[in-house]
Amino acid sequence: MKKISLIFSCIFLIACAKKETSLVAPSIDYGAYKPKQIIHSTRNYSGSTVTYSLDTLAFTYKGSNISYVLKRNGRVNNDYNVVLENGIYTEVFSQKGVLSPQKIYYRLNASGLIDSTWLTSNDKITQGGSYKYNADGTKDFELYNYTNYINTKKYSYKNETAVQAIIERISYLPSIPPAKDSVVFEYTTLPYRADFSINGMPISRYGKPEKYLIKKATYYNKLDNNALRQTYEYSYQTNEIGLTSKKIMNIYTQPGNVLLLTDTIAYSYQIP
Repeated sequence: MKKISLIFSCIFLIACAKKETSLVAPSIDYGAYKPKQIIHSTRNYSGSTVTYSLDTLAFTYKGSNISYVLKRNGRVNNDYNVVLENGIYTEVFSQKGVLSPQKIYYRLNASGLIDSTWLTSNDKITQGGSYKYNADGTKDFELYNYTNYINTKKYSYKNETAVQAIIERISYLPSIPPAKDSVVFEYTTLPYRADFSINGMPISRYGKPEKYLIKKATYYNKLDNNALRQTYEYSYQTNEIGLTSKKIMNIYTQPGNVLLLTDTIAYSYQIP
């Protein structure tokens, strides 16, 4: 009887141990997941006319360096390489084996965030931008200097969440009108896991991400008595571990809720 009781006790303990172990969910390092492929499509609507484009990007990695091939509408367009050296990412590309004279640079600050970027052609700067961050790592301000105008964006936060931004276009030419919008952000209940720019770099390089994925951005024209001008509306699909597998953004002109553009990005990931 003692032997039987002992065996029963052992079985009971093992069963309990298995049950208790199953209740502990394994932690997931979402930062270890990187895009394997990004499929990016856009549909522009103008009356009854729809213009469609499709980009497919395939990525490989070597340490902090990124390489990817861009196929536009099914045809190989460019080969890109993004190399990190001395705190600066340098992006170069070639087409049909011919190296482009253009390069894009992204400089990291001491916290690993991008504080400036610039585009060169034959080693001459043609465009550039800068970024400032709050003490908690969230983005405070960004400025980008194009050839004929400047775009600025200033963020406002509540409980470490961006709730509003002021976007302004300052023009150098009379043919490019000034613009100034107040943008109000709304969020889904989907937790932010990871997001990536088209060149495979994590969005977190541009500041501490929001806790949840964005649901809607509403634009009010500050040069026209804060009239409602445009809305950006987002929807998502996620994979089995909660990473975004598809992100759809629809842009509507307002008032009237007229669909202007649909932008769809589908992600697949390399398993770490």
